[in-house]
Amino acid sequence: PIRRASSLRTVQSQSHKPKGSVCQMSNDALNFSHGYPTGGNQNVPVDQAWNKIWFTTKDDFRTIQEIGKYDAVVIGSGPCGYAFCKRSLELNPNLRILLLDRGTMFLPDHFQNLPAPFRMTLPDERYGTETFPWSLSKRVNSLPYANWQHGMINHIGGRSVLWSCWCPRPDESKGELEGWPKKIKKMMKGGGFYDKAEKMLRVRNASQKSFSADLEKKYKIYGGLQAQICAKLYSKKVKTVNRVQRAPLAAGHTKNWTVDFDKYSTVPDLLELKDKCHEDGKSNFDIVTHCTVKRIMHDSGEATALVTSRGTIALRSPAKNGQSPDVILAVGCNPAATLLLNSNIKIPKSQSQIGDTYGAHFVSSIVARIPVKDLIKNPEELNTLEMGAIYLSGVGEKSKLQWHSQVSVLWDNNPEDNASAAQKYMPDVVATASYSQLNSSKGKYVVFVCAVLGEMETKGKTFHRCGGATQDETNDITANCRIDYNLSGRDLLCWEEMENATFSSLESLVADTKNIEYWHGGPDVGGWKGTRPMKSQIRVGGTVHESSVMPFGKVVGKDFRLLHNNEMQNVFITGSSMWPTAASWNPTMTMVAFAIKLAEDRHSEREEKIKASASKENGVQESETKAQVRRQVGGLQRLHCTQRPKIVAQIKRQMAPQ
Repeated sequence: PIRRASSLRTVQSQSHKPKGSVCQMSNDALNFSHGYPTGGNQNVPVDQAWNKIWFTTKDDFRTIQEIGKYDAVVIGSGPCGYAFCKRSLELNPNLRILLLDRGTMFLPDHFQNLPAPFRMTLPDERYGTETFPWSLSKRVNSLPYANWQHGMINHIGGRSVLWSCWCPRPDESKGELEGWPKKIKKMMKGGGFYDKAEKMLRVRNASQKSFSADLEKKYKIYGGLQAQICAKLYSKKVKTVNRVQRAPLAAGHTKNWTVDFDKYSTVPDLLELKDKCHEDGKSNFDIVTHCTVKRIMHDSGEATALVTSRGTIALRSPAKNGQSPDVILAVGCNPAATLLLNSNIKIPKSQSQIGDTYGAHFVSSIVARIPVKDLIKNPEELNTLEMGAIYLSGVGEKSKLQWHSQVSVLWDNNPEDNASAAQKYMPDVVATASYSQLNSSKGKYVVFVCAVLGEMETKGKTFHRCGGATQDETNDITANCRIDYNLSGRDLLCWEEMENATFSSLESLVADTKNIEYWHGGPDVGGWKGTRPMKSQIRVGGTVHESSVMPFGKVVGKDFRLLHNNEMQNVFITGSSMWPTAASWNPTMTMVAFAIKLAEDRHSEREEKIKASASKENGVQESETKAQVRRQVGGLQRLHCTQRPKIVAQIKRQMAPQ
């Protein structure tokens, strides 16, 4: 939402934070004189502007500290945080929610929905877009592959501004929930569990019809080329591959937008949710930026305050029972565990501890090309740019660990002119063909880029607190935990099995394997060869999709609270930290589904408490009424017996509740 009309600025700015709001605009927030008698302040930092429009100013934050009362305090503005807020406010528009984020506005939308130069915002520690709030053990750093973990995006929206948007449903029938508790799997089957998450994320199976007819007019993206290749992969399915499908992408357009392919980010939806609350005349949703939560204070079985980089926030609830508000940990897997470990919670030593296990996905990147004439019928009908997105998954025959492959398919007749369009519609920009790979294949070959992800078993891998602050110059307590693991024999076996299955799947597309070539070397300095590349050329250093530091059934219960801990019963966990195993599917859609389920469970519990409280009050009121009647009737004992029944009936009518 963007305010365009200058004549409405004053009115809209005033009405955006209505009278009576916890967060009201400070007196110097507006220049009512419009330049008379002076021009006023000309130096307005962008953060200050964002805060005055959608977030909170310094005065607002001081008010929150002093008198703020909320039903829920959500830490993190990524998909889980937004999903909880959105669903909670749908169920109860009057619910009071405070959302805290350690970053500020970075991108207003997913970078692929923005002009081409925004590709430079992709995670890169040189530019500060990716941070690492943990340290690595020497053992991890010494591994030849999978020797570091991809970091965090510490800005509003988190990773949702830069993610690939692949959103498959885990399929229990194919063993993709192996090792998960029965109660959790039962939860995932009921109540439209996945449907609600897919609707929020706008998940569509990749095709022209799923996105927009405009795609067919401009380019034949996700059309005939994809359909023919997908059908071939399915008909010639490799033994260890159990799923071949058009990729489910969080990129569907909505009726409110005119774009045809709109990759999902929480940022526009979060601002829209904020606007909607104020348009409805409410002031019950506040967002605080630049607010890093360092520790949770607790007392008498509840979290009572949050120690943040901007000062301590007391947890007060508008509820009459004096109970503290819910605290929702919607930050990433590792930061959530770090926060709890720094809060000095106690779990009996005989029980599973936070960080006893750790999971992630190791990655290989395989790039191949096949002559278009050997691959599809009627190649002369191809347009200037064609793409496809295909999802393959399987289970290692010997390792029994899961893997999946995100296959991006490209045919480009003019890579230079189509560069901007390719960036916009690419299913996975992080794992895509380079200009050198496309230009050397121009018009004659279909290029396949396969991001192959395998399940790292969680046993023997830990995430533990280093003790005190970090051992570096930042002295940041939110980064004082360490990742420690070694690749097991099963991990290495799975890694080899998933690579072989991907090679075999690609080679099944041609009658003669001499007609397929693989890229050897770096993206811009390598070349095509007729042999499979070596492990060292395709295995990626960083792992992704960290998980399992607080697994369901061991550390977290089905109510999303910590098990075996009575110190913080109003703290709830979300995200992949609860995964019992790392599995192999992309986690975001399932994470969102659990966050929505948490919002619904908390709403149901609040409603039950309100009903129980009302019933108790009615019972007390009824008892008091009966006592009053007895006292007044007792005073009528001396009346004549013919008068007494009539007067008693009159007293009872007067005392009856209206």
